[in-house]
Amino acid sequence: MSNGTTGWITVLLRLPVFYNPDAAGHRAPVEDEKFLDTADELARRIEVDVPDTRASREWLRARARDVLRQRFRQKAIYLKFVGPVEHLVVNEEEIADED
Repeated sequence: MSNGTTGWITVLLRLPVFYNPDAAGHRAPVEDEKFLDTADELARRIEVDVPDTRASREWLRARARDVLRQRFRQKAIYLKFVGPVEHLVVNEEEIADED
């Protein structure tokens, strides 16, 4: 986390394409609907970049633990926090090289 100031981080979620193996070792594919439901939920609640705060991290951790693990029948869900986020605005203006 940031040291006193609130920065921004990017959160990457690796969602599984197969469920964990069943008792016979078979790994069934995750249904497309579960990916669509998850994308809709995340789009309503967070953006790709979130404030680098304890509250943001705790919300994401709880969501992965309490919702995504069960939905995708996984022992674990991988979250990757990448920061700091740097924003660059690119527009239609031509940018001349300094050389």
